[in-house]
Amino acid sequence: AWSCFVRAIAYKYQLQLEIPFTCAILFGQAITLLLTLRTNQSLARVQEARTVTGKIVTQAREVAALSSCYLYPNDPNLAIAMSRYICAYGFALKRYVRGHLDEYAVNNVYCIL
Repeated sequence: AWSCFVRAIAYKYQLQLEIPFTCAILFGQAITLLLTLRTNQSLARVQEARTVTGKIVTQAREVAALSSCYLYPNDPNLAIAMSRYICAYGFALKRYVRGHLDEYAVNNVYCIL
């Protein structure tokens, strides 16, 4: 709206509104640099989140494998309960990270257990 208003006033009063080309180049370079830095920061955050998620999945698999190797032969009920808690942890973590902490999520975790 502002640019239309300025253009209408310039047209009405026969004004020559010009912006120096070097000014536009400097502002364009500054904006490009800022956008690049913001993009790099957001990609770094995404990569860090993927790394942490991968570590969590790896640790959960290791705990499940250890419980199936060492707990299941001695106490099958404990090994099954351990597997259910591992599943519930993953589900609860997903709901927490996404910000969906409600009664539905709690009921689903209880159903898993």
